[in-house]
Amino acid sequence: MSRRFDIAWPRKHLEWRRRPRGELWLIEAVLLERRIGANGKPSMQFICKLSSIDEEQANPDGAIEARDHFWHAASARLGRLFRLTDRDPAEIEAAIADRIGPRPLPTTEESPKVNRGAHPIRGPHQPITLRTPQIGRPMRARAR
Repeated sequence: MSRRFDIAWPRKHLEWRRRPRGELWLIEAVLLERRIGANGKPSMQFICKLSSIDEEQANPDGAIEARDHFWHAASARLGRLFRLTDRDPAEIEAAIADRIGPRPLPTTEESPKVNRGAHPIRGPHQPITLRTPQIGRPMRARAR
């Protein structure tokens, strides 16, 4: 079965006025839908621009930060398209992964251990479970 959607990869030159000789080429991911025209000929219809990435980073060996930013923007844009069926996003992401590389996996770094006694919470915001009697005040016995 042929795919319903395809990705076009046009290049775009990014310029700044303060640095006119800066050579920065971006590659855009443009979503196209295959359609049959009124005369029966197949054609591609522009749907939307998904995201862009620096041309040097647009490969599986590129910087993880650039690919992560690209995938984040592309996924957000795909999530806003109401014309997609349940299977379409996976098909589109597979077409993008052929050119850019797979979606970067989140790192599983352990958070640093925090010594809770180093900065205890005091005052009215102190949790009820951590309240201890203050030094210098005797505790009153509750009447039962």
